Parts: sequence; C-alpha cells; structure tokens
Amino acid sequence: MKKIVVVALMVLLMVVPLLAQGSRDTKASVDPSSQVYPKGTILIWSTGQPQFRKMYYQDWLERNRDIAPEVNIEVETIATMADGQQRLAMYALSGDYTSMPEVIMLDTVGIVELSSAGLLQDLTDYYLPIADQFVDGAASDATVNGRIFGLPDAVRPQLLFYNAAIFEKYNIDPAMMSTFDGYYEAGKLLKERSNGKVFLSYIDPSTFTWRYWGRRGLMPQANARIWDEQGNIVIGSDPGTKLALNYLDKLNREGLLYKTRMFQQPLYEATDDGIIATYYIGAFWDEFMRKNITRTAGDWRVMNAPVFKEVGTAGAPVSTSFCLVD
Repeated sequence: MKKIVVVALMVLLMVVPLLAQGSRDTKASVDPSSQVYPKGTILIWSTGQPQFRKMYYQDWLERNRDIAPEVNIEVETIATMADGQQRLAMYALSGDYTSMPEVIMLDTVGIVELSSAGLLQDLTDYYLPIADQFVDGAASDATVNGRIFGLPDAVRPQLLFYNAAIFEKYNIDPAMMSTFDGYYEAGKLLKERSNGKVFLSYIDPSTFTWRYWGRRGLMPQANARIWDEQGNIVIGSDPGTKLALNYLDKLNREGLLYKTRMFQQPLYEATDDGIIATYYIGAFWDEFMRKNITRTAGDWRVMNAPVFKEVGTAGAPVSTSFCLVD
C-alpha cells in the first residue's frame, strides 16, 4: 500500500516527480483515491543545490494543502552520488532505516548497485505511461534488465564551451573542433602558439575526471559500456571504453590539459586568466560559468560536442535520476 501512495503523490506533482514517497513519521496505509496524504516529512538526498528544489516543492505543497495538509520537505546535500550510494547501503546493512532518505539522486552506477540490492523501488509501471513526455532515452541510464528504477531529473547533452577571444588571438578556427581529431589538433595549436601558456581544457586529479570526462562525456559518445546486456563487467575489453579513455589519456600525456580541481576557485581564476580555452562538459556548466566567470564572461561561446568519427554521436545525453528508496 505504501508504494501505491508514493506513486499517487508522484502523479500529482508531475513536474520532475521526485517527491513521491511515504511519510517518515508514519507508515499508515492510505487510500490514494482519497487524495489526502498523511502527516510526515519527505527527505531528499541530492548533489548540487537541493535547497532550490526545496523552495520549489515546498511552495507547491503550500498551494495544495487540501491534499497534503501536513506534508513537508527536507533536503540534504550529498558530496557525490557515490557518497550517497555508500551511505544508503551502510544504513540499510545496519538496519538504521530511520536515517535513510525517501528520495535519492543517483547515476547509472548507483542505480545498478542499489537496485540489485533491493533498495530501490521499481518505477516501470509509473514511468512508461508518461514516457512520451520525455526525450527519447531519458530513462536509459535508470534502466536495469528492462526495469526502470529512477525518474529522469535532468537529461543534459554534452557540449563544448570555448573562449572565442582565445581562438581569435591564436588564429584557430573553432569549427575544427567538430570532431575529436580536430579537438586534439586545436589543443596542439593552442599549446604551440601560446608557448605552452594556454591549455585546451582541464583535468582534475580527483574522481571528477571520471565523472565529467569519462562516464558522462567521452564514454557515452563512444558508445562505451561498463556492463553488457547480461550485467557482466566489460569495461576492460569494451571497444568504446578503450576509444574514450585512450583519447583522454592522449590529451593528458601530451600536456594539453591544465591540472586543477573542479568546482574550486583556482579553476575559475585560470579560466578568467585565459589559461583554459575550452570545456567539454554537460550543458549544466553554463550555470557555473555565469556564477563564477567575470573578466571573460562575454568571450565564451558554445557549440555541439565533438564526435568520434568511428561513432558519429554528438552530445550524447546523460541523465541523472531521482530514485525512491524501498
């Protein structure tokens, strides 16, 4: 019955229906046809800025108190989706169910692991009737063995942000970056013509490189796989994975990537200083550029992500999903 209540509330919220879960303060059975939900608080674990989401959904609840008179929202920021996945698993193993969230933001890896452990609700029957409201493939990253365990929160294509002033200064045509071969050649030209002062992009010594260059970037565009259709790990032998990671290794070995930490002030300062010429990254990056880049704000442009000529996929969309803890 709890699952029915969850799905019914999701239908009512509709727009990015992430708040659908039973009360943390009560487990009472409720007839969803009554359209009145029990007193309680929904806890959401999310990366990024979940406080913004809280404002939006709490406002929605205030305007719909006739169906949710005493339902409220709490949010908790998790450092990474992997961190949230590990914490959730630890709470489940220790039997500390009261500390677990109702909703958690996850990527593909977390969804595969936690759904296999029986910690996520199967949302297939809810999602399929509304699938036509999303872009094709929006739930692909949340699908395991044909079942859907997450609702798409964001489906962001990979893009290429570039500093047009830098390319003009060094007489390099940005159009050459339409392919990854051309992107690599542009990096070599930048290094040569700037006497090593300008880098094609950045690389982070932490796990952000795996996230933004690998799993969300080069790998989807190379049709790379971590698992095969049977769930077997194939990352070490998959041709797409080799194509993607060997390419990143080449950029790094040839000194085309500036080493700095992602989302930290030195990265933004290097960008404003004209040291970093491009960002091959998801569409979300514009939010961080607008907030943190000042002196070169008017110099930045955006274009389609480069393509691997062997594959031809430009800007493969990558989804993050909100999952319901079972």
